[in-house]
Amino acid sequence: MLFDFQGNKWTEVVKMQVENPNWSRDGQHVHFCNSRDHGVYRVRVKDRKAEKVTGLENLGGTTSVFVWCGLAADDSPLVLRDNTTEEIYALDVELP
Repeated sequence: MLFDFQGNKWTEVVKMQVENPNWSRDGQHVHFCNSRDHGVYRVRVKDRKAEKVTGLENLGGTTSVFVWCGLAADDSPLVLRDNTTEEIYALDVELP
């Protein structure tokens, strides 16, 4: 959603799941992640045209989940992923 201060109203920018939205440096686009299809998108604000910038399907490992995305100084995408497992192990430690 985008708020227009002059018109004092909200408008829907894109009809999909949006996570971690970030404005581009020039203010023309909003970049965001979509964990449902493992993609990084950008939408041009003036005409609401969305495009997939990159897919994250090939990050490696079956447990990879991206948990944050953002933009570098040159507007290239940054993605943080969690590549952990959910197994818990117990160890008995004998110290001298």
